[in-house]
Amino acid sequence: MEGCPEITEIADLVAGQATGVTLARLQDHLDGCSTCIQLVAELVRDPDRENFIEPPATGWRESRQLAEYRLVRPIGRGSSGQVWLAEDTLLDRMVAIKFVSAATRTSARERFAVEARAIARLSHPNVVTVHRVGEVEDQLYLVSELVRGQSLDLVDKPMPAARVKEIGIGLARGLAAAHAAGIVHRDIKPANAIVGERGEIKLLDFGLAKLGADPGPTSGGAVDLEASPDLTATGHLLGTPLYMAPEAWLGEPPGCAMDVFSLGAVLYELCTGEPPHRGPSLAAVRKSALGPAPAPIDSIDPTLAAIIARCLAREPGDRYETGEALRAALEAPPSVPRRASRRWIVPTAVGLVAASVATFAIAGRSERSPRAQPIEPQRCSPDRWCWDASWSGRLDGVWGAAPNDVWAVGERGGARHYDGRSWTPASVGTIVDLQSISGSAADDVWAVGAHGTIVHWDGQAWHEARSKTRTDLFAVWVGGRDDAWVTGAEGTILHWDGATWEAVPSPTRHGIARIAASSPHDIWASGDTGTLVHYDGKAWSRIDVGTNENLNGVYPAAADDVWVVGFHSVIRHWDGKAWIAIPVPEVANPDPIKRLDFPFNNVIGKGANDVWLVAKYGPLLHWDGARWARHDRGTSYEPNTIHMFAHDDAWLVAALGVVVHWDGKAWKSLAADPPYRQMRALFARGPDDVWSAGFVNGSHGEPIGAVQHWNGQRWHDIAVPAAPMLTAIAGSGDEIWAVGQDGTIIHDTSREPSSTTRHLRGVFAGTSTPWAVGDGGTILQRRDGAWHAIASGAPADLEAVWGSADDDVWAVGTAGTILHWQGARWTPVASGTTETLFGVWGSSARDIWVVGDDGITLHWNGRAWAAVFTNLEDALRGVSGTGPDDVWAVSNSDHGKPTIVHWNGTAWSLTELTTAVPLGAIVAVGGDEAWAVGTASTVLHHVPGGR
Repeated sequence: MEGCPEITEIADLVAGQATGVTLARLQDHLDGCSTCIQLVAELVRDPDRENFIEPPATGWRESRQLAEYRLVRPIGRGSSGQVWLAEDTLLDRMVAIKFVSAATRTSARERFAVEARAIARLSHPNVVTVHRVGEVEDQLYLVSELVRGQSLDLVDKPMPAARVKEIGIGLARGLAAAHAAGIVHRDIKPANAIVGERGEIKLLDFGLAKLGADPGPTSGGAVDLEASPDLTATGHLLGTPLYMAPEAWLGEPPGCAMDVFSLGAVLYELCTGEPPHRGPSLAAVRKSALGPAPAPIDSIDPTLAAIIARCLAREPGDRYETGEALRAALEAPPSVPRRASRRWIVPTAVGLVAASVATFAIAGRSERSPRAQPIEPQRCSPDRWCWDASWSGRLDGVWGAAPNDVWAVGERGGARHYDGRSWTPASVGTIVDLQSISGSAADDVWAVGAHGTIVHWDGQAWHEARSKTRTDLFAVWVGGRDDAWVTGAEGTILHWDGATWEAVPSPTRHGIARIAASSPHDIWASGDTGTLVHYDGKAWSRIDVGTNENLNGVYPAAADDVWVVGFHSVIRHWDGKAWIAIPVPEVANPDPIKRLDFPFNNVIGKGANDVWLVAKYGPLLHWDGARWARHDRGTSYEPNTIHMFAHDDAWLVAALGVVVHWDGKAWKSLAADPPYRQMRALFARGPDDVWSAGFVNGSHGEPIGAVQHWNGQRWHDIAVPAAPMLTAIAGSGDEIWAVGQDGTIIHDTSREPSSTTRHLRGVFAGTSTPWAVGDGGTILQRRDGAWHAIASGAPADLEAVWGSADDDVWAVGTAGTILHWQGARWTPVASGTTETLFGVWGSSARDIWVVGDDGITLHWNGRAWAAVFTNLEDALRGVSGTGPDDVWAVSNSDHGKPTIVHWNGTAWSLTELTTAVPLGAIVAVGGDEAWAVGTASTVLHHVPGGR
């Protein structure tokens, strides 16, 4: 068209550098020029296309060898440069390398740097993984995993709604991880999302990402950390117009809600075949994006249509706040109609009769006890890790509406219900750890737990409520149907007004673990570092009780009679005038030294003359108003808390699902304490033939070796000779070997002499010659029916052993020790680390993995060991796999959530489990199926395809 602007002016428009009269002239021109519209579209897809470079054939470029990477061929163009297919010759894998010339615009270089830093901070199955960032001879490059598949701009549309939802969940998970790290993508579009060959979905190209500082659970904004002002200044048209949020068109600062809009626009296009906003010109697209929101899609499931419509809301505050909130909405189970909140107003005699009938109906229903829901054989998390739901693990909270209607909740969403006759497992509909439970009536019960989880029982079923927070919640107190309080980490305090849970100002930033009240206007809560807060009906204030110890319990018998307990013998009492320090009664322990460090888990009572102190270790202490008495708690496991109906009717919950009852005379369990079981090792010959070894506690608490077997339907105990703790298990053919403390070796169901009394920590029986390794460099080889010591030449404690053949065996241990047996002797091999190495496994002599402390993973390609980044700091305790692209490792964290890491052939992905139980071993059995074991009888099962 005659009078078309210069290409540089068009480029300035796309880059956001056109302003004032020039901007108006260019927009007017674009309204009538199809040629320039096409040029703008090309530049938007490829803002730096004039800078795409192919390495010239000189120097290292001629050989196409960059460090350990051999360039193969160009495969595409990203938003900052040309992308090449390359071979990682060190790790024997294919990767993608993006090049950007150092001579490009400053904004392009900075955008490239931002992209590298952004995605390098992420490690998630739904986000492309970065391996390396560097610069060589004025060329920047970024090495990332090679994702083979098809981008969403090339797939057939419209797609079935069920598939759109699956893709949406994957994208939302990746976006949630980005937002949690303070990263806003700002360029989500179909071309930046790819469906892998195995059906996995990944977010690509963070070239427009803006790094932020601590966005918080509800913050949509992000504050620049590293991007220069001219790169992301207000008014710049960055992003892709067809998927840009209205506020992006207006040049407002980027936030998480922008990404949510863009993702919603992508889902809209997948469902309908067209983006939500379109037009013949850039100005027309802008006008559409700033106009009314598109109507909900009427041809798909209404729930999915409503989710997409909310994503496309014009106001950022009307959308899902973050990718995590969108993920939760997409993954939420189909909603069950729920009773509306009720405020009991009875103005007439007719109302009184109706209320009496309702009360009678509730009481009758309680006696029939429909609350114990049918229990599924396994409960699974969204990431397909499952466990036996009939065992509830540690119980942390207990509450009852009546003596024949009691609930207990704990780890992994475990729950039990008492109907007046027995305790039975129940499904609460969540798999996160639950910490506390309370209610106002049989059909109004609340439970809270990790990740902001709040669930409600309405008399028929459990429903998850929206808490508007992702912080862990520790305690709940319910004063009525329209009045409840929840406390949690970082000083979180939430209030329920009958309709929504809202955060209220808190006087502390410390975690608040317990909450109790004598009335709705006299509520107390206690927590970390001496935290005690009080609600007087108007506001929360902090109370000084004269200690910085963690306060684990508070009980207000009355406004002038309050008890507080905590660690290191803390007992405080308020008599209405002052806080008095109470010494630990002598009946707790006759040893005065041990009484000085007496920890308490909780305090509860039924009036001023009936107060119970729950000791973490040792007996329960009871105050009758005049003196202290000592009571056996009725179980050997650590107690947590008590719920009291009357002076002679109370329930105590403890570890391993133990529930104990007080009848006014003694604390008694309805069943014998289950044995404490800790499994340390796994071995599998197939999906229906899995073995585990570890220990159970003996009659005096000593560890006794235990072996379990999975036959495809259930785990059952294998009788083995009395032995101390077993730490490793392996098999060959029909033979099974287990090793453990004091040189113990179990062969099938008999015990063999081992020629050592040192602890054995690893065993391998995959070759014709079984091996065992242990402390002090101990290495045993079995031949001619006996075990013989072989000199290792290393003083290190050896943790694991594995081999591909009789003349190719590896052992690993402390101080980064790696030893190699090649048929004649053990020789040390440089590992490049001094960390303790706990596990070794391989698919062949040229594909071997070692894992250890600080999340280290080492890979052997037949020539050398090299570290592969996992973005994990916890110790990896075990490694197993089924092939070069299917390797699993498990972390053992005593201070956080355990993590499973998985290698798919190109990168490690991390899954943080909802359970808090440390895990010690993992075994893969094929077909995306794996088992993991840990403390407290925990056995997890990764189910292929979900259940």
